[in-house]
Amino acid sequence: MVGKETSRQRLDRIEAALPPIFVEIEALRILFQLLIDFDLHRTNGTEVEPLLFEIQGALEDMLDELDPDTEEIAEQIRLAAIASAMLIADRGESEVVDIEVDDAPHGGPANDD
Repeated sequence: MVGKETSRQRLDRIEAALPPIFVEIEALRILFQLLIDFDLHRTNGTEVEPLLFEIQGALEDMLDELDPDTEEIAEQIRLAAIASAMLIADRGESEVVDIEVDDAPHGGPANDD
């Protein structure tokens, strides 16, 4: 007969399993980021739209389908995962340059850059 597992034994087992899981998650994040970067470079200067834009659109559609006020744990996890995926996929946004518009009557440029 197998004895009942103590809380300490259970915690030890969970702690032993976490590092490999974190490594796999980080490996997937790195892999997908490389794929996104590769695709952005591959499509730069062409008429082909980068896959990143389709991914962002699909993630937004997925987010729209979920209830942000849900109390179901599985749905909350899915909501958080989609939001996290959007943050990873949204890194291309940082490359966008905002141009200020100056409505001043002198008619000069808004930026001296």
